[in-house]
Amino acid sequence: MVVLYLKNSLQLDDDSTHLKTKFELSDTMNFSNIIATSNSDKNKYAVLFNIGLDPAVKYYARAQALLSTGWTTHANLDIVDVRMSGLTGYQNGVLPSKIATPILSTDSLQAKHSISNFTINATGFERVGTSVHNTTIYYITDIDNNILWYRISNVELNSITVNDLILEENQSYKVNVIFGSSSNDFSQTASLTIVTGGNENLFLLNNKNVLPGENYDVHYMQMDGLTTIDIELYEFSNTSNLVHTETITGNRATLPYNLFDNKLYILKAKSNLDDCFKNEILQVS
Repeated sequence: MVVLYLKNSLQLDDDSTHLKTKFELSDTMNFSNIIATSNSDKNKYAVLFNIGLDPAVKYYARAQALLSTGWTTHANLDIVDVRMSGLTGYQNGVLPSKIATPILSTDSLQAKHSISNFTINATGFERVGTSVHNTTIYYITDIDNNILWYRISNVELNSITVNDLILEENQSYKVNVIFGSSSNDFSQTASLTIVTGGNENLFLLNNKNVLPGENYDVHYMQMDGLTTIDIELYEFSNTSNLVHTETITGNRATLPYNLFDNKLYILKAKSNLDDCFKNEILQVS
């Protein structure tokens, strides 16, 4: 597996917005042969490719951001080869340091795990040198090591909530975490095998049916201080895919029927009140 990420946040003008980023990986300097590419409005700052690299081959990576004012120029990227035994950086860090392997857990039973809306916890960051913990890579794979979900974060360093993915019931998965530091060094991969539980998971996630050809209403009780609701709709097959997002004013929104052309969705809705949110499984039937 290969990680590509932007080291520095984009310096945006007041009148521009970062819409998406195109990542490219190649084995030729002029990028005439593209091995892997991602052009996403979801993974704008980092991408994880589920491919293996040949240590005998020289690889190249670049990224280009689409702003509301147009495309930026290409920027060359560091390449990090993710292996189950650890990480090998293709670019030497400024201050090489050894990073401790994360201590990994979730807030659900390991042998009867929730299929969604659970938290991954990673502690135990230690290093040799003066570098600081600035990146954590979280990813979930099936038992054959196919990536189903990932996040590469410089904010959620020690925990992250998985609420835009639905795992299958009564199946085995691997939860994986890697620490990164300001010296561009990375820890070995910490892996935790989980086995999901049965049908009771769906009831905990507020499962609802959507009728084909009908709109779906998102409704909050009116509360003091509630002014806006942020909505994200994810289509789900084997992986989750963000298909719709909007911010509404008030306590009610209507999602049009033409958004629901698949069978299974995850709806995330969060108001401006931090303790007022919904995570729902929507089944079209």
